[in-house]
Amino acid sequence: MHAAAGQDNRPGLIYIASNGRSGSTLLDMVLGAHRQCWTMGEFQVLPFDAGLSGRPCGCGRPIPECPFWWPVVERSGPELDRSVLRLFREGAGRGRVLRPAWLARMLLRGGRGASERYGRSNAQIMARVLEQARAAKGDVVAWLVDASKDPYRLYALVRSGRFDLAAVHLVKDPRAFVHSMTRGCSGLGRLAVAVRMSLRYVVENAIIELASRELPGNRRHRLRYEDLATDPEGSLEALCGALGMELDAEAVGNFRQVQHGVSGNLARHEDRPISLDSRWRRDMPRVLQALVYGLVWPQAVRYGYRWSDNRD
Repeated sequence: MHAAAGQDNRPGLIYIASNGRSGSTLLDMVLGAHRQCWTMGEFQVLPFDAGLSGRPCGCGRPIPECPFWWPVVERSGPELDRSVLRLFREGAGRGRVLRPAWLARMLLRGGRGASERYGRSNAQIMARVLEQARAAKGDVVAWLVDASKDPYRLYALVRSGRFDLAAVHLVKDPRAFVHSMTRGCSGLGRLAVAVRMSLRYVVENAIIELASRELPGNRRHRLRYEDLATDPEGSLEALCGALGMELDAEAVGNFRQVQHGVSGNLARHEDRPISLDSRWRRDMPRVLQALVYGLVWPQAVRYGYRWSDNRD
């Protein structure tokens, strides 16, 4: 394994943890374009997508027709059953914010046995992914990138001790997050969804911090979506520096190259340059902005978001 990903022969794994609609697919693609990285996309969704002939991976082909993923799926067989990768998913696009049993394990630093079993099965499948990745991109590949986002999955992987794991906590302005989750809503329905999504923002981010607390400082990195979108080169340089990885200056310009990321949003299949989505400043009513910011302000301030950021 490359020195940047540790020297103890464990596979290097960069895990992107975030709320939904916070730029994880963009970050995943930028990292995937780095010469030392191979993106797996939302890896925990692989068992679902492997059986859905109409759902494409990043290359545009359904998983059963993908020349990269299908050999991995065929070799993995029963390891893709519900007790392994799908442990924290109720469906391809369905997970739960609150899992009391796993929250208790996090708070008590427990769950070693369940995490070890989960990590062992994941490591077996990822070893095949890494083998395929190096065959396609070369032995320089040192890191696999998992954009699954789920904090419980992150905790189980950390606790298993099976990986040289680095967590990137990707955050977004809470008003932008809530705006993206309330589009299409109106009236009191929009207000109710805004309150619920504000609370979800706080809870999910707090659980992500809890899930990653056992990682050493050089294996935890917080990144704001707004910084990634407005200064992708600087954001990638800071992340590479934090992880002890060489900067690949061409990764930002080449992030639209063909990749094999599982799931993610439609951004995988578009042809747009990196740009900041700030429509919430124009389209979100000020009273709703104030409500959201008031509900989350301690966390928002800690992440560097100010009330005055609502002005273009």
